[in-house]
Amino acid sequence: MSFFIRKANKVKNTKNRKKNTVEEKKKARVTDEVSSESEAEFVDDSRFSKKRTADFNSESEEETAQEKKVRLAKKYLETIEKEEKEKAENEDYDDSAIGRRLKDEVLEKSGHLFKKVADNYLKSDLEDSRCFKNGHKLSVTCVCVSSNLKYLYSASKDCSVVQWCFQTCKKLKVISGVKKGNVDVFGHKSCVNCIAISSDDKFLATGCQSSTIIIWNAAAMEFIKSFSGHRAAITGLAFRKGFHSLFSCSADKSVKVWNLDEMSYIETLFGHEAPLTAIDSLTRERAITAGGSDCTIRLWKIVEESQLVFHGHTQSIDCFKLIDEQHFVTGGQDGSIALWDISKKRPVSKIINAHGSSQSVSNWITSIASFVNTDLFVSGSSDGEIRFWKCCDFKKIEPLFMFATMDDDQRERSVRNMQSLLRFCVGETSGTETTAAESQENVMSQERRSFLEGAFAGIQNVVEEMRKRICVVREYLQSGNNAQEALTALDDLLEFVSEIDNASDFHKIGGFDIFSPAISSSNSALQIRSCDLLAEIVQNNEYCQNAAIEYNLLELLVKTVDKDPDEEVKVKALYALSCLIRGNDAIQSQFESKCDGLSVLLRALQTNTESNKLRIKASFILTALCQEQPKFRHTLLNMGFVEQIVALLHEPHDKSHEFLLAALYALVSEHKESLTECRRSQLKLEMLLRQRIQLLNEKDEFREESEYCQQMLRLCFDNEEDSN
Repeated sequence: MSFFIRKANKVKNTKNRKKNTVEEKKKARVTDEVSSESEAEFVDDSRFSKKRTADFNSESEEETAQEKKVRLAKKYLETIEKEEKEKAENEDYDDSAIGRRLKDEVLEKSGHLFKKVADNYLKSDLEDSRCFKNGHKLSVTCVCVSSNLKYLYSASKDCSVVQWCFQTCKKLKVISGVKKGNVDVFGHKSCVNCIAISSDDKFLATGCQSSTIIIWNAAAMEFIKSFSGHRAAITGLAFRKGFHSLFSCSADKSVKVWNLDEMSYIETLFGHEAPLTAIDSLTRERAITAGGSDCTIRLWKIVEESQLVFHGHTQSIDCFKLIDEQHFVTGGQDGSIALWDISKKRPVSKIINAHGSSQSVSNWITSIASFVNTDLFVSGSSDGEIRFWKCCDFKKIEPLFMFATMDDDQRERSVRNMQSLLRFCVGETSGTETTAAESQENVMSQERRSFLEGAFAGIQNVVEEMRKRICVVREYLQSGNNAQEALTALDDLLEFVSEIDNASDFHKIGGFDIFSPAISSSNSALQIRSCDLLAEIVQNNEYCQNAAIEYNLLELLVKTVDKDPDEEVKVKALYALSCLIRGNDAIQSQFESKCDGLSVLLRALQTNTESNKLRIKASFILTALCQEQPKFRHTLLNMGFVEQIVALLHEPHDKSHEFLLAALYALVSEHKESLTECRRSQLKLEMLLRQRIQLLNEKDEFREESEYCQQMLRLCFDNEEDSN
């Protein structure tokens, strides 16, 4: 949940809001991963939706587009005025409140809203607290609060979900856990790990240990839909603010995107190498996740189909929260708290031993909450303390005060880290005398013993399983039979090699032999899966990157990008190529000199297709090369990249332009000759940039592109006299 409760309500305005880009793009996709226990209910709801759509279309025919805008604007202002008056209660109503509200919403949507409030909070403010009790039989695992401050929702290890009145702290409704095998009642059959509510308070989502997500009517607490696409426990849920897009993360190392307007699955995102521990999202069409023991944070740009990876903790990252669209804070088992800017891969500021240490071992940071768009955030730890922190201009973190939730005796016995866990176990099982009756009670039951024996027996020998899948692919490559089995084997291998040790073992058992014939085959589906597998294996893995060079896969990927007739195959080959060369200076040099890779990138940029995915991927690689290999900038300039990119930017606007601008900015930064080329009057770049800024003004989905335009203007033209 959000630790801080806003007193101002977030207004629902779905009619005037743009439709989610991803939802439009993948609206019709069918997937087997979406399930429902109430098909009849879902069909009836669809009929209602059709009728509502027909009524809306009839209404739209009776008014012009301009009249509709005016009507919706008036309705929106009336809603804001009503909410501000309710907020004021008995105080004198201030007409300027509407203006301030509108201004804040515009700034928040653009990512520029930031309020300094941390200094206004005192420890004495914590005395005004609420206690919600006697709702669950076992430990509470997660909570969230409706945006109108009417309800609080909690979930527990007892599989139940409880709705509370936020003002009176009274229990309103309970959804009890369901016993396995009971199909007549809707509810969770295992521990509920996470909970989230949509910003308009319409949908409540809960996720449990048995990999099920359930969607509820938040006010009535009635079942709507269940999703069962994940293969392991659900560890986090987050709604995109202002939309009904739901992001979920799981112990299966994946992120899934769901559209609750259509009650459908959208897509799955892969990249983490360990079970995910947390997820968050704000207004933009992106999600950010913590990868637990892989010690990374990943920012997923959904529309761009790309991700940013952040490293900064030495042990598992267990929690994080977005402060705004540009900044976030993280905490982990190493006991540190870090402040991040998404434009930088390393923390801006870091507090070591943020909650102190026990027996020279840092106390784990177990939870973090942020007051969104302000300088205040809070952390919780295994030491039983809640600490308040101030974010100073996104440059450093300062402590404010702390609040203890346990007395000294409880703190002494608390399990704060792995060493204290071992001490606790040793203390509980040694040095004490037990009676025969007590000893008998502590003997493991036969049922539990059988369960554990079965669990151990089910552990797979991953290397042996990979060998079997490799043999299936080899058999297909040799005979051409059983193509579907080969594709399934590649999917299984992709899941296995997500662990970096398994990726290295894949090479050691001869798995790299399949890549050359598979990527060169006439089966485009096989080519695509093989490129995905290769990308997963070599990404951030120097051992496997060097192995790929030994198998001449660099030359093969370059050739595939340049010559293959299938656009999707080219895109996947370029993705694998990007994973192979990024972060490896030696391979980047071979790419440029031995493979003439820069010429291939230029031709990929010039390829014009409806989706422009190839152009986007090529721009992404070009940006990385300019940042990692500044020496390439001179070669790229001589090859005409500046002129080519500007020419592409003069074409009708599409989503590839953001990436072209990013590549151009990386190319001209700290390179005087490229700056001079950009200033050539024949290119008309300054006029283009100014026109583009006007075109993209106040369009949140193009905010980053607009920022690149402004940066290019400052770099190339505002400082033109100084550089001369």
